[in-house]
Amino acid sequence: MRTTSRRRPLAALAAILVAGIALTGCIPSIPQPPSPTTSDAGPTSTTPPADASIDDYLTAATADGGDAEGASVGDAVTPGSGSTVTVTDRAIAVNGGSVEIVVSADEPFSSVHVGVGPTSASSTTPTAWPGSYEIDLGAPTTSTSIVVTLSQSPPTTDFSVIVAVADDAGTTSSTDATAISVVEVGTGDVQVSVSWNEDVDADLYVVDPNGDTIYYGSTTSPSGGELDLDSNPSCSIDGIRNENVTWPTGEAPSGTYEVRLNLYADCDIDRTSWVVTVQAIGRTYRWEGILEAPGLGGGEEAGILVGRFDVP
Repeated sequence: MRTTSRRRPLAALAAILVAGIALTGCIPSIPQPPSPTTSDAGPTSTTPPADASIDDYLTAATADGGDAEGASVGDAVTPGSGSTVTVTDRAIAVNGGSVEIVVSADEPFSSVHVGVGPTSASSTTPTAWPGSYEIDLGAPTTSTSIVVTLSQSPPTTDFSVIVAVADDAGTTSSTDATAISVVEVGTGDVQVSVSWNEDVDADLYVVDPNGDTIYYGSTTSPSGGELDLDSNPSCSIDGIRNENVTWPTGEAPSGTYEVRLNLYADCDIDRTSWVVTVQAIGRTYRWEGILEAPGLGGGEEAGILVGRFDVP
């Protein structure tokens, strides 16, 4: 067991649990969270605006480990007469972070069309708002994973990512939707987040230009950085599968930052995929990979190097 106290997830989890997110293990108590101090504005509503579009919610969509970048197009995602597509049923994400969605179809497809729309459990044909991303996969497949990156200030905390696929002839499939529940976190000048897709205890580490490390054992730094979301501590499963480190606007120190990721405990799961997203003074970086069992425990020097980025 850890001797260092770890912060519990944000209160938004309570609503997520009621909505029926499937969790494993024990459900920890949910205390009131501290008020975020690093986000200028965050999502506060579950009612979508009448003029919503994809640009309000998503800033990128990729596949093939980030090698296939989605091109932004004006048309909304609509169902066609082709194959039947299925996607991940639901996911939890943080504003400004990324989330992985598995896409499968009963016939080969060579492109993926990604849009957004309202969450509607009763709708068998989800309706998308204007705008979409079209991802060219380069070769036909029947299954792939896409990664979508959320805006730092989406208008609502609940929405759907709507997906269709198309074959080489351009015939579009049916549509399916992943219900996204947003856990609000800080943004600021620098935001580093990680999401993963299994109920393990993964830990995010960020080393600032002064050499100070922010992680579960040291959640703040003298430069103003803070770990404001910490998930699945010691296999006390909360189902959020996201962590976030941020610096307030105007306070992030200039220089090179280092990002590491560590599998503290595998919680009897063999492996998990992960996506790290960095929002730094108007620039976005994403890295993807796999963590494999066994869990290695923690400490300030733990973790694998994910990447580095600079702040002017």
